[in-house]
Amino acid sequence: MKKLTSVWYAAVLVLLITMQLQASDSTGTIYAGPAFRKYVGFYWVNGATAEWQNSGLRKHKLAVGFTALHSTLGTDLVAKAIPTLNVELALIRKFKFTEAFGARVALHTGYANASYGNATFDKIARNAPLAGLEFGLEGHFKSWQGTATMGYQGINGAGTKGLATVYPVYLQMRLFYLISKTK
Repeated sequence: MKKLTSVWYAAVLVLLITMQLQASDSTGTIYAGPAFRKYVGFYWVNGATAEWQNSGLRKHKLAVGFTALHSTLGTDLVAKAIPTLNVELALIRKFKFTEAFGARVALHTGYANASYGNATFDKIARNAPLAGLEFGLEGHFKSWQGTATMGYQGINGAGTKGLATVYPVYLQMRLFYLISKTK
């Protein structure tokens, strides 16, 4: 599953860079970095994230984001956790208050997979679609960008139905570094 996460992340990063190069008549940026998510009432999943912005998308007010999260990079580092993989694609609307500070709202969709590793859990779903809403704050400093958001998974299992490892409410932090800028 770790290899699948790496392949997904690399493929999306290549796609974002290609989109950046194709949009040569406008200014664009790609940010990438780690993501840390804590499901309220459950455990941590951590991974990688990237965002693409372009001046053609409402003057940098819209962005496209990608996040890949895995439990082995979270709670499973210190305790036994069900191996889970969440892959999400988001459309993000940004609101700048100042040059260094703003708010964000994102709609995301994606896919989640859990590997329970025990025949006892064969009746519980292993795969599920994801869809949700996320809102929060972001800050910028030179080539760095940080976000603190709260999200709600509209499709969730909460340990009782569907994919048991997808809880509805989560808190998330991301740290981005500017990896590509055109013009």
